[in-house]
Amino acid sequence: MLTEVAKNIYKKAVPLSNNPLREINAYIITGEKNLLIDTGFNRIECEEALKSAFTELGIDTIDLFITYLHSSIIPKYHFQNKKGSMVFCRQILFYY
Repeated sequence: MLTEVAKNIYKKAVPLSNNPLREINAYIITGEKNLLIDTGFNRIECEEALKSAFTELGIDTIDLFITYLHSSIIPKYHFQNKKGSMVFCRQILFYY
């Protein structure tokens, strides 16, 4: 389900089948440029959920803000990546 939580800010529940979390919230901010915050996991159901939200909002190109780095989410972005799109993530503070 796509829910407008504030003007031009939408929450999309992204399903996580066979996972105790059941779903995560992705946020989409629309405007002159569009921004997706988090993507879900690298699973087809996550991709389909986000694609349906982009279609509903009429979004063709979107930037991505990753709130945490993990290999399970990085490949997910390729399906919406277009020339001119940007990927943002927070600074890595610790190295082990």
